[in-house]
Amino acid sequence: EIYKENIDKEKETIAEYWDDAPGYSGTPCGHFFSIAAQLINERNLRLGEMLSLYATMGIAINDAMIETWRLKFKYNLLRPITYIERHIGKGFNTTIATPPFPEFPSGHSCQSGAATEVLIHFLGNECNFKDCTHADRIDIDGSPRFYRTFRDMSEEISISRFYGGIHFRTTLNTSLKYGRKIGQNTVKRLKLKS
Repeated sequence: EIYKENIDKEKETIAEYWDDAPGYSGTPCGHFFSIAAQLINERNLRLGEMLSLYATMGIAINDAMIETWRLKFKYNLLRPITYIERHIGKGFNTTIATPPFPEFPSGHSCQSGAATEVLIHFLGNECNFKDCTHADRIDIDGSPRFYRTFRDMSEEISISRFYGGIHFRTTLNTSLKYGRKIGQNTVKRLKLKS
């Protein structure tokens, strides 16, 4: 319980909000499609724009996850909880469940970097957006979260894994950069017909 005692409530809320674990709230990818649907309705995008956004984001996220899983088993880095228990002491616990696979890179960070670059391409970075994905949940504080820019949102998603206790900060920064490059590359290279 060492970790639980030292994390403040807002950081715990952020960790739980972006957990998106299967069986609780869908998946991280599903959360991004929920965000896209909210933005499409808010901005009244035409059908062609909507389909292009969905297709581009799906491809970018898919590429980000392929690269994430390739690197996870190439480097096979242990999780913070394992390191702490082996080298510092027992009693450490995380805010969210520690996944049973390697730590580096962060899938959440990589895919959020990729997805937000696609959103920026279609909608611009300044979004003044309120995410209501978890508004109906009662197991966590699902209050809508407000973001001025998509990059701010991707930063919060990434750091949520540190607040959750399951990733090292260096991993998150590197993974977010990887994801952004993947998203930018997808937008640059993908040619969709009108």
